[in-house]
Amino acid sequence: MKNAVTLEEINFKYNSNNKDWVLHNVNCGFPFGKYTVIIGHNGSGKSTLSKIVTGIIKPFSGNVFVGSTKISKTNLVKIRKNIGIVFQNPDNQFIGTTVKNDIIFGLENNCVPPSEMEGIIEKAAKKAGVFHLYERAPQLLSGGQKQKVAIAGILALKNDIIIFDEATSMLDPRGKRDIKQIMIELGKEKNKTIISITHDMEEVINADHVLVMDKGKVLMEGTPAEIFSHAETLRKVGLDTPLTYTISEYLSKFDKSFKPTIFFKEFIKQCQ
Repeated sequence: MKNAVTLEEINFKYNSNNKDWVLHNVNCGFPFGKYTVIIGHNGSGKSTLSKIVTGIIKPFSGNVFVGSTKISKTNLVKIRKNIGIVFQNPDNQFIGTTVKNDIIFGLENNCVPPSEMEGIIEKAAKKAGVFHLYERAPQLLSGGQKQKVAIAGILALKNDIIIFDEATSMLDPRGKRDIKQIMIELGKEKNKTIISITHDMEEVINADHVLVMDKGKVLMEGTPAEIFSHAETLRKVGLDTPLTYTISEYLSKFDKSFKPTIFFKEFIKQCQ
């Protein structure tokens, strides 16, 4: 399967004098047109990995490829234009005085002709569910609405790769549900590669591809069903399984013919 992003032998530490690597010998890929979730406890290296993918920080050693192109100093700016990021704190993402102005800002930076902007931002705002908030000031929006506006800005720029960096961690339950649904819908688009960094195990259920990080390394990689079939390994590194899988495990204690992994595979199919 073709990768939208590939990492080869990535090593990184924030202080060159530090003996401990934040990332150590990381080799992984993010399949083109798929929804990948990077899961891990705090300090596992998942957010650092996302910053390397976007070129915000440079690895100590190793290579990053976007498609077949190796990221370098000469092409970094051009490549980053194709990668959108939704950060953890929605308050840190606003520039415009209204929702409409904020979405327009990225298009202006990319020198999109004004005559084309209206149609682009209207389509993006509707897709992200914020068209009715067009003239609203950012400070009057909820956390979930602010994240939707950030997503609308990315959709307007037509980025092929979208990274959600703990994008639901500061939201209330309704906000989390809305943003997760947008991620699921974007993940179904063949031309969009979605990468979500999270500690929310429920989010893993709808992913196509999962990376489990621990102590700066890729501990496991596979489909959600494959990852959750190693429930004990997940728990040993401080990660829990979704409630559905936990219940299926409990039921198997009373009925030996009941197979949690098989049940969960079918459950994931229904979710997707």
